[in-house]
Amino acid sequence: MPTDSPLHIYEKAMLLILKDEEGIVGVSHCDLALAGAILSELFLDERLTVEGEKNLVRVKDASSTGDALLDECLELIERASTARPLQKCLTEIAALSELKHRIARGLCRRGILREDEGKVLLFFTRRIYPEVDPGPEDALVAELTEAIFTDTDEVSPHVAALIALGNGVGLLNGTFPRKDLRQRRERLEAIARGDVGTVSQAAAAAREAIEAAMLVCVIVPAIIT
Repeated sequence: MPTDSPLHIYEKAMLLILKDEEGIVGVSHCDLALAGAILSELFLDERLTVEGEKNLVRVKDASSTGDALLDECLELIERASTARPLQKCLTEIAALSELKHRIARGLCRRGILREDEGKVLLFFTRRIYPEVDPGPEDALVAELTEAIFTDTDEVSPHVAALIALGNGVGLLNGTFPRKDLRQRRERLEAIARGDVGTVSQAAAAAREAIEAAMLVCVIVPAIIT
């Protein structure tokens, strides 16, 4: 992938997930958020469809996307013997080995992050990804700010997908004050439904299904615990 090519939705989600200076994850359930971003992109690219009350996922176009991670996830869904619920697809993608590290390393190759090691409890190390080029995230935050805090109808499909994911797992909480987001709840929900912008009804329905699946994956285990 060329380092100057447009960022994928999952890469934009990763920039929101990471704390800029520390380079550590700042969002709970980050793997679910990244999986939701991957699925959102596959739906927006019309590679997948979601059908029926059970939100069964089917592959519509199995040809290469040109991106190794998206192709891997598309193949993961395609090789299933039967169509599976969206929630199952979401959890399987979230469980891919080193998902967040693979995405972060891709952003390192683009020159946006750098890979390093940080100390945990003085004795242990962990991989961290501090931001070295704030430009792409600054541009993303500006897009999100305009989409959420104005009444513009010009909302890109990528931004709308990230906002829908934000509703599902709090992806936006590290970027904007929660009080401000609560005050714009109706606006956030309208964008997530596809009422704002030029996203197709099918893509908007898929995003709603992803958001619902993510909420189930997050809330039900918490209730059981």
